[in-house]
Amino acid sequence: MDYDDIISQIALNCMLCLEKISRQIKDKKRAIIFDIDETIISLDGTLIQPIFAVYKFAKSVDIHPIFITNRHNHPSNIDSTMNQLISHGLPGPLMVIFRDIQEMNYYNAKLEARREVLSMGYDIVMSIGDRLWDIGEHGGIGILLPRKNNK
Repeated sequence: MDYDDIISQIALNCMLCLEKISRQIKDKKRAIIFDIDETIISLDGTLIQPIFAVYKFAKSVDIHPIFITNRHNHPSNIDSTMNQLISHGLPGPLMVIFRDIQEMNYYNAKLEARREVLSMGYDIVMSIGDRLWDIGEHGGIGILLPRKNNK
């Protein structure tokens, strides 16, 4: 199997899992966490379609997609990231949590962001990313994607 086949199979399994979750947990605000880089947008700036399909499916079953990125929170970076997501057709409103520019520990940044999501009253049911820090503690079912260039 090549990278695209693997990602497509993972995305299908995610949607099957989200379908079951959507029928079981109805009394809470549910969220799915997505990383951005090499998760929903490739390094060359293109949308990773199977993961975008998971995003759209989650919305259709009332599971709120939330992006947690290690892109830093400088205003120009926030603007360019939001424009990039919107230009790829990710419908708003988008919730994106950025890493504080002073925080250099990516694992801690992602962990604190997931805690922030929990403090907003969400139950995180799944996290999807290409690095272990994307799917760690408080991340629900962790889906670790292969990296296209294995870097």
